[in-house]
Amino acid sequence: MKFIFRYIIIIAFFALFSAGLNLGAEALAANGTINCEVANIRSGPGIDNALTGQIIKNTKVQITAGSKDWLQIKYNNIDGWVSAPLVDLDVFKLEVNADTANLRKGPGTNYEQAGQVKAGIILTGLERQGDWYQIVAASGEFLYIRSDLVAGPSAGNDVITAAVVTALSPPVVNSNPTVYLDNNLLSFEVQPIIKADRTLVPLRAIFEAMGAKVDWDGTNYTVTAVKDETMVQLRIGDNIVYINGVGQALDVPAQIVSDRTLAPLRFVGETFGGKVDWEEKTRTVNITLASVPVVAEPEDPGGSVYDDPPASLPEDSYTATPPSPDLNEVKVTYARDDTGISIAVEAPEAGDLKITQDGSYLSFLILNSYLKAPVYVEENIGADKLMVEGKSNQTQVELSVTIPQGVEFTRRTENGGAREIIFIGNVITGVERQAFGSSGERLTVYTLLPVSYTENLRGNTMKITLPGVKKGLALSRYTFSSNFVRQVDFTEDSSNIFMEINTSEAAKYSIGQSDNRQELYVLLIPSSNAVPKQGVIVLDAGHGGGDTGARGNFLQEKDVNLDITLRVGKILSGRGAKVEYTRTTDQYVDLNDISTYANMMNAVVFVSIHNNASTNREAGGTEVYFYAPASDPNLYMQKGEREELAAVLMGKLSQLNLAYRGVKQNNFSVLRKTTMPSALCEIAFISNPQEEQLLADDNFKQKAAQLIADGIWQYMNQGGGYQPQTDTEDIDLSLVRP
Repeated sequence: MKFIFRYIIIIAFFALFSAGLNLGAEALAANGTINCEVANIRSGPGIDNALTGQIIKNTKVQITAGSKDWLQIKYNNIDGWVSAPLVDLDVFKLEVNADTANLRKGPGTNYEQAGQVKAGIILTGLERQGDWYQIVAASGEFLYIRSDLVAGPSAGNDVITAAVVTALSPPVVNSNPTVYLDNNLLSFEVQPIIKADRTLVPLRAIFEAMGAKVDWDGTNYTVTAVKDETMVQLRIGDNIVYINGVGQALDVPAQIVSDRTLAPLRFVGETFGGKVDWEEKTRTVNITLASVPVVAEPEDPGGSVYDDPPASLPEDSYTATPPSPDLNEVKVTYARDDTGISIAVEAPEAGDLKITQDGSYLSFLILNSYLKAPVYVEENIGADKLMVEGKSNQTQVELSVTIPQGVEFTRRTENGGAREIIFIGNVITGVERQAFGSSGERLTVYTLLPVSYTENLRGNTMKITLPGVKKGLALSRYTFSSNFVRQVDFTEDSSNIFMEINTSEAAKYSIGQSDNRQELYVLLIPSSNAVPKQGVIVLDAGHGGGDTGARGNFLQEKDVNLDITLRVGKILSGRGAKVEYTRTTDQYVDLNDISTYANMMNAVVFVSIHNNASTNREAGGTEVYFYAPASDPNLYMQKGEREELAAVLMGKLSQLNLAYRGVKQNNFSVLRKTTMPSALCEIAFISNPQEEQLLADDNFKQKAAQLIADGIWQYMNQGGGYQPQTDTEDIDLSLVRP
């Protein structure tokens, strides 16, 4: 559902912008999350535009415009264009609580009415604008509803079924079909694909929604689905499907795309007795289940066993050339292991195999041959795709291999020229640099396959060796405007990549990898900032950038958190304390980076500052969290200190005279992963109208900041007194492992 619904919203963006409407930034703003490993940022909408940067998976971005299949996004100082399928949009649920509510084309009763909804309908919300919510209709159009006519939003972000809306404007046509089963929108991990005006859909998702049990035989590439007395067996690549043991022809065989089985839409919809209806205007497929399963019988031994779809219904119609004495089968294999990706094309005779290469595009023509089944392979490499596509065309086979630009590969010919093997070894698929904290840097290197590494730091230069890796999509040199990390160079020899990081001064660093070892993280801070442990206080302003946190009627949590945090730091600095911040501007900082930064800074105290929210608008008050479970010996040894820090902060914040919610334990990432006494303050409820008004008042925010600073100062001065940091203390330069 998440994937399909994202497209409904994206198409709405395209409709607005292609119409040339001049809307304000507030009306256009929406938040999204990068959903692929690495997304390329370009100077304009299209791959022909210059590559200006890259953003990694799960990064929160703000969407400001759309054009065809592209979205314009903002992230920190980045302002560029991203391919639309690489972004998930953040939405939330709203339930209509009025008998009948009007939908309007703008946030006000002076705007044109665009439809109506009834009580109980669930709407999909995008943004709150004053007394109005911006929602997306089933047609994809952005409309508005008055906030007092709905309940919500629910906590967190959801992707939900679009409400049925009587929209007065023409529906926006989705470029990909939307599939409903008995009027319920189906969610797919892999999007239905359209080839030659025909559609393949995810088989398992639809069969299981129909109540069938689906099993997969990975050895024989066979799907078996059973419902009631009907058993279906389908082998990937075959044009025959067996229903209760009776073979029947398919116009196109099932294919595997991104590890999911896709099969012809009408076959999938009708196999267990469903009726498939197609609405061209909205490109919507609705499958209606019959009460009794219906098994289609063949009309004739050589034809399709299913009724012909309407001309506009996207249903694949390709049929492989059958074997004959004059034609020989071409074998195509695609394999991936820890050494790389190999693609092998084997022709019956050497003279029949014709290969044309244009850069990273290879075209194969194999004469006097046929493919038993069409070939379609798609695999992400960075933000681009490796694709293999092949089909029979009368008495010959046409096959193409498209390799992303910049990815190195080798070709090897065997069997006297009848067999061609293309091999892609481990390559770098992306490099990203981000700032974190007040002076730190985070560099991320993405690779196609798992990688090992060795590192060596000498003075201002760190050298990291990646054995068995090619440069791939990495540039030879990256230069940054940073005052700390000046330059990163990539060089290679016959078997290694060398990453050299040059900094303006000696660095303290941390190196880690993702679970699949395809992402290498290098975090660095100037060694002059790594103060002794008895000195530094790290303050964390919760959320930031595309992660707004909770939202009230007119405030965003991220802004209030930052305002109060900077006030706390100013008060503590004025008392001689050494203060560091995880952010000082409106930027997103990864949760892992927050705790890693505090640990690398040798902090003596870590305090994260937040504000609360609830679907109950009457909920309010102040609470403080710590975490020191008995299951974690390292944290449990600090239980007394952590609980004391939280108790002191709660005692001070009680002077705000809000509801006293007390000291609590919770497994928050920033509390679990920090190695020093740490606490998380929830000052007030931004969802409570009265408390939101307080959070907008500078006097209240200054008082809250003063109380938090007083609590930190009191905690640090208990039992011997706090001595501000001086420049004469030794600096610990030992390697910190995350």
